[in-house]
Amino acid sequence: MIQIIILLIAINCTALQSNKIEHYEKISSLYNESIEKLKNVDNIDKSTLPPPIKQKNLENIKSSIIKLSQALNKKGILKEESNDNEREAYNLIKSLIKELKTTYSEKALKKKANILNKSFEKASEGLKSQLDDRQIFIKLLDMISNVGDSSSYIKDMLRNKPGLCALQRETTGRTALHEAFYSSLKIKPEINDSDKDDEDNDQAKKNQFSKIKNIIEFILVYKKEKNQLQKAFRSFDKKNKLPINIAAEKNLYHKILKNIKFSDFEYFDDSKVHKLFGIYDNFDKINNPLHSAYSNASDNDVKKLMEINPKLISKLNDKGQNPLHVATIDWNTSADYFSFLLYTKEFPDQTEIHKALNTLAKDEKNKYITPLHNFIKLLTKQTYSQRNVVFDDHPAFKIIHKLNENKGIIKGASTIDGSKKISLEDLKTSLFDTLEQNRLKIEKNNKELYQKVKEYIKNL
Repeated sequence: MIQIIILLIAINCTALQSNKIEHYEKISSLYNESIEKLKNVDNIDKSTLPPPIKQKNLENIKSSIIKLSQALNKKGILKEESNDNEREAYNLIKSLIKELKTTYSEKALKKKANILNKSFEKASEGLKSQLDDRQIFIKLLDMISNVGDSSSYIKDMLRNKPGLCALQRETTGRTALHEAFYSSLKIKPEINDSDKDDEDNDQAKKNQFSKIKNIIEFILVYKKEKNQLQKAFRSFDKKNKLPINIAAEKNLYHKILKNIKFSDFEYFDDSKVHKLFGIYDNFDKINNPLHSAYSNASDNDVKKLMEINPKLISKLNDKGQNPLHVATIDWNTSADYFSFLLYTKEFPDQTEIHKALNTLAKDEKNKYITPLHNFIKLLTKQTYSQRNVVFDDHPAFKIIHKLNENKGIIKGASTIDGSKKISLEDLKTSLFDTLEQNRLKIEKNNKELYQKVKEYIKNL
């Protein structure tokens, strides 16, 4: 019996010793990681930081914790939530203090934890509130993305914490405004037999636009500092999109201009509003708002954006494509609005359009094409024939017809940087090839169309 008791005591002691070693290992690991992150924090004097723990025993740990406490004993040296190193150091030290205070930890370590915690709170004064704001921000984004939530809750949240509008989600880079526009994309028109379903979908759209309107108005009310306004309206998400890009995809920008009284927020003219949204920005090698509007057939926004900044139509994205290259891939309505803008009194300056029409870019097969190649492909789409519209009224056909009537606009083509150029005759040959490749589909829609387009290309 005595032998069994002795054996049990020995087992228990071994287990305790094993737990203690594991405990020391975890403390040392958290401590060493914290030191590494603190080395990259601007406001900390690196000479005051203690070395990492190598000998993972009680005495070394106690001594190291005291030294770390002394290094952190300065007000506000951890203060930038946007700095990854500071945020990570903050979280690591919090975990370290928690581990030092575990129930099975030695009394001496718990005392050291209290000393470290006091210095840590002094060092992170201001940062803690920012991190708390981020948790509220995540709730705000979740609420915005849920179409069914009432916008009054969002309104109250922004009233209490207006600074949330300038924050970005770490994983996606989205601001509250991004999220509002992205969530509006989730609401798609549905073909239902039930009138009630249609009414529900219309109501969902109204609710979502109400959220967008509230968010924009609250940013304008509370964010009067220029840099804060730019963070809210001009931050790129991880997909390199501004909020205006997403708004244009859903044909919402013209609606924003119509439904929000910007004059109530010290924005007395449209140019200030357009600048606020970033429509005059450079957009170098990324999709600009017109790329976004054209890619999703956002007809009203296409017209509005062209009126605001016609230079957008000749700007290239990361694939070397201008908006006309992406405009003509899938959607008749986009071509329709381009046709409307071409040679109209409402848009008298055609310089940028002509420039865009003569630009070469690579397609998905790595072949150099102009927007005209895609206009020809667009003639295969049956949308207009299904509506019993004469195919001569197809917008892609009208564009080719207008270019035929106005000789000299198409002069050959080249890339923006001039590294690739083709003559007018070579361009015609390439367009004929595209026409021939799509001949059967085009003739299926309209038997005379193939011959008409062929003649128009010949006379460019």
